[in-house]
Amino acid sequence: IGEKIKQVWLSLGAKHGLPLSVNGHNVNAGFALDHPEAQALETLFTVQMLKAGYLAAPRVQLTLAHQPHHVEAYAAAVDPVFQEMAEAIERKDIERRIGGPVKQSGFQRLT
Repeated sequence: IGEKIKQVWLSLGAKHGLPLSVNGHNVNAGFALDHPEAQALETLFTVQMLKAGYLAAPRVQLTLAHQPHHVEAYAAAVDPVFQEMAEAIERKDIERRIGGPVKQSGFQRLT
């Protein structure tokens, strides 16, 4: 299943022209964006996937419960999100589309 998720990211990333690479083992796979605003793009991904009903980040942690139909549904949700991310890069309005702050990295104090 992890290999299928990686293929979803690679194929949809290529379809929409995203500077994307995959990493990690199949049970703990992820994708990375080679872009100066990668943090903002990852935030946009999470925000838009939440709107599609998925609590998602650029990483998955899979179990034996995950089945091929889960990957198909996930791919259907990722496709328009990757399209929006590509449009945001092109129009240079990534942060405007997020509707809140860009995610923080590391263990910085949040208060």
